Amino acid sequence: MTRCGGLHSTRTSIFVYMGYDKHRVCLNERTCTCMKFQICGIPCEHAYGLIMKKTLEAEDYVCQWFRTFKWRENYTDGVVPQRGPRYWPCTGGETVYPPPRSDDEKVDKKRKKGAHESPTKKQPKQKKRIMHCGICGAADHNCRYHQKKKKKNTTHDGT
Repeated sequence: MTRCGGLHSTRTSIFVYMGYDKHRVCLNERTCTCMKFQICGIPCEHAYGLIMKKTLEAEDYVCQWFRTFKWRENYTDGVVPQRGPRYWPCTGGETVYPPPRSDDEKVDKKRKKGAHESPTKKQPKQKKRIMHCGICGAADHNCRYHQKKKKKNTTHDGT
């Protein structure tokens, strides 16, 4: 649980305690010593705890780039398509090529799972159920076989 210490580091920044950790948060500059607030533009848990303690609105401390008005402003003209790589400016640096692939390497088309991703959870294939005839009990057919056989016999006999 985040609790705010009463220690003011400077006029605008406050120390926020979380367990044994201590972070300096400045809401005016939108900074925290954990650096999450500056990196993502959204208040970190330390800043959020301070915002809640002071009964302020957390939305007021979110970076303007995440706001609806900025999104509308960016897309008023639509998305401009880019020309192909032939028209891209040359950087003047070295050209990067993929490493050569040896003939012994097998191309693995399966997606490689991340280190923290769960392994495949395949279930063993179920054995198919063997159907038995309801009339004679044989395993190689069902009761419709007898109905078809009767129809063939009645059409050949002419009855």
